[in-house]
Amino acid sequence: MDINAGTLNGTINISNNNFSNISLQNGSSFYGIYQESPQSTHILNNTISNITMGTNSFLLGIQQVGNSLESTVSGNNIFGISGNGTVCAISASKYVNDNNIYNISGATSIEAINSGVSISENNIHDLSASGNINAIRYGDGSGSPSSAFNNNVYNLISTGYSVIGIKNNSSSVSNQVYQNNIFNLEVNNPAGLVFGIQDATSGSDNSATYIYNNFISDLRAPITNYADAIHGLDILYISNNS
Repeated sequence: MDINAGTLNGTINISNNNFSNISLQNGSSFYGIYQESPQSTHILNNTISNITMGTNSFLLGIQQVGNSLESTVSGNNIFGISGNGTVCAISASKYVNDNNIYNISGATSIEAINSGVSISENNIHDLSASGNINAIRYGDGSGSPSSAFNNNVYNLISTGYSVIGIKNNSSSVSNQVYQNNIFNLEVNNPAGLVFGIQDATSGSDNSATYIYNNFISDLRAPITNYADAIHGLDILYISNNS
């Protein structure tokens, strides 16, 4: 069950749809909205909720793939997902703003938002998993300026290896992470690590990330064996621009 928008001409608008009260069989996959085309696309005000996942199932709430600078994923609500499976709530190539993602529990891993360029004004909270949690990951393979700002990320708990509030993977010459609220992140694993913001750019002297005016609080790893398990801000690579 999904909405699949292909390579149509002009602007694609997908809005005000509701996918709710769905049970997934073991090993099955669910795509709520899947759009793949170079056209301008607007995925707006949709709801994906109350989904029970079977063992080893996969859920991708919204996927927008394409290269148009006009594409947006905005005003969507994804919540009430439970069960033993992998969850990616939103995966988009361009702009993701003003979405609500919450009350996801029991998953083997969770990625709330994965976007190539800009993520802003999103509310991501009350996520729990037996594996890793990435609330926001942006900039994968992107050479365009990327940013994550004015997002609220809180109440994330995992028994896996890591919990990350915001992770930057962009190779752009200019990335910005600012005015985000990240708090109450916890990992419960002897090998567990928790990160408020992680900058994983390549370390090239041609790339630079500006991280400022973020609020990060209440990061916990109560049973970890690592002495250095809690990172408010983690910079993986060092360059002349660090």
